[in-house]
Amino acid sequence: MRGLGLNVPPIEFQPRPAFFVAADLGSPRQATLDIINHQATSLTIVRAEHQSERFTLELKTLTPGQHYQLVLTLTGDEAGGRLAEPIHLVTDDTMGGRLVIPAYTLVHDRVYTFPETLDMGRLPLDVVTQAANAERLSQTLMVYRKGTSDFKIAVSTDLDSIQIDTERGPAGDRYQLTVSLLPGRASLGAIHGHIVIQTNEESIPEIRVPVTGRLFAEEPRIPAGKEKAVGGRIIGLCTALCKRRFWKCTSPFTRCRELDGQASGRPSVVRSKTAQPGR
Repeated sequence: MRGLGLNVPPIEFQPRPAFFVAADLGSPRQATLDIINHQATSLTIVRAEHQSERFTLELKTLTPGQHYQLVLTLTGDEAGGRLAEPIHLVTDDTMGGRLVIPAYTLVHDRVYTFPETLDMGRLPLDVVTQAANAERLSQTLMVYRKGTSDFKIAVSTDLDSIQIDTERGPAGDRYQLTVSLLPGRASLGAIHGHIVIQTNEESIPEIRVPVTGRLFAEEPRIPAGKEKAVGGRIIGLCTALCKRRFWKCTSPFTRCRELDGQASGRPSVVRSKTAQPGR
């Protein structure tokens, strides 16, 4: 493999050197990670240690001394948001003795949104004020309460420059919110506000989703060949034109959110121990 120009580490982790696992409340989720020893000497993994209360581990020996597999089961017993916890692999290596694998886990609450915050992007005002652009600049916010068929919500916002269209999923356990900027009400400056979602889930009667963005007069121009001065990203319209910006942006008009200088929070959740009347 080195002959092909590939840099293979002595100990390889596949598909990546960390766990990233998300589960819904009450629904366990598993992930696997392979540990491959490329060293000339054998490497025995004795056991896997962790102190987490939200997942369990199973260590499998596929080829003694060479290939091991670690299975993580996120139980989903309790909602707890995001956590980053270490996993220690105890080995027979007298020089080090331990390998550390980070475990990044998320257990969704009974009601949750995706994404957790809504970024309308950084846009030139003259683009926003054209009615023909409203649909392609819109953003999608999903609201979930999985495992039920009678989920109900009521949506409002403290921003007068956006419009929210709500569509209920056929299974009755989710809603799709399409959020658009209103051409006649858009104005220069920062967008900071919330979408407020009231639900019929007695433990979480309300979720407030932060909404951010910025509208400017015209796009700053960068001399040809100077794109690397902004991190190698070409400034164009903004991430809002790329519907897949949360994963892999394929638009030539991409502006990464890191360049916007906008801080964003996570949704605030209002909890209640008693059901609301009539909900």
